[in-house]
Amino acid sequence: MSAVVKLLTRPGCEACSRTKFILRRLRNHVEFQAKEVNILKYQEYSIYNDVLPVVLVNEVPVCKTKIVER
Repeated sequence: MSAVVKLLTRPGCEACSRTKFILRRLRNHVEFQAKEVNILKYQEYSIYNDVLPVVLVNEVPVCKTKIVER
């Protein structure tokens, strides 16, 4: 079973768009299910409103705010 990676985002978030691009590239090397979640539609994710983007792996936060590809 592969991991489920969720990108928590909201419309107009430029850092979220960059993170989404990096996650797409990562899928070329690591198998996982990717889901994008607009936090404005899901109240349970509103706690992350000030730290977007957030990456969850199997519902565990592993990255908050901007990630950098090296």
